[in-house]
Amino acid sequence: MAKITDASEWELVKFLDETFQPDAESNVTIAPTEKMRDMVVFAKLARFLSDNDQIKQYARLLSKELEGEYRKQERHVHDGDAYRVVGAFSLALKSFAPHYGFSGELYILNGQLSSQQFAEVLSKKILIRDLFTRPHGEFTHTIQWLLLAYAFGDSIPQYYAKSVKYKSVKNFDAQGGPKRIYMWNFLVDCFDGAEDYPQNIFCKTFRCPQIFTERLGAVLPQQAWLGEFISRRRNKGLKAGPEAWAGGPYVGGRTIGMNQAYLDRTVPDLQGGKPIAAYEQVAPNVYKKAVVELRRL
Repeated sequence: MAKITDASEWELVKFLDETFQPDAESNVTIAPTEKMRDMVVFAKLARFLSDNDQIKQYARLLSKELEGEYRKQERHVHDGDAYRVVGAFSLALKSFAPHYGFSGELYILNGQLSSQQFAEVLSKKILIRDLFTRPHGEFTHTIQWLLLAYAFGDSIPQYYAKSVKYKSVKNFDAQGGPKRIYMWNFLVDCFDGAEDYPQNIFCKTFRCPQIFTERLGAVLPQQAWLGEFISRRRNKGLKAGPEAWAGGPYVGGRTIGMNQAYLDRTVPDLQGGKPIAAYEQVAPNVYKKAVVELRRL
């Protein structure tokens, strides 16, 4: 069983260069020299996400930064009354992400997207809130890529976009059976299992969203804000977890997602005008929060 942590950087670069080619469906032309440079970077990113010590170092820094942004967004004052901003973490991400070259938008994926749809979102360098399952975590991919940006700098968003422009020339073993995969799958969307990186997309590292969600708190100092936040989101609406809004994404069970009634909600216009739609659909199964939603404490 070959693990990324056991491979040299050159072995991994060579493997990626031989295994991934520009996806014909993406209609992108990438010169061989550019492709090799990309594979060098992707190898570094895969090694980083496989290294607990590196994750621990940068997750602590990211936790402090995001907590600061979150606290800025958490409270507003309107006519002398305190309000809590519902979606403060999303607002914090929208404020924080542009410092590292990502878009100031945040899209909500509420269901399965086609490969083309998904690539379109990433091509705009828009980070995502991915409503899929509790173990997967709705913010996991965004935090993975922010960690990478924190560690490697503001060039990372271009590799975020490029991760869906390269597709494997062979099948990898995966949950559901062998399939050709995108670099995205290899880097940040593996499954929980025994790693053999030349053959499968299973692992026990932070390349796997389930492992990321489960272990992030463990690599952070005790009661670190980011670990606590992710843990609370994972357990929201469960018997022992924080209370969830009725009809919202966290209604119990493993799968999470917003139903149509929740998506169709409106919120009051604080200036006394016509109620405002809480969500705006930008593509099939892709939404963004249209307003800053407030509720009285």
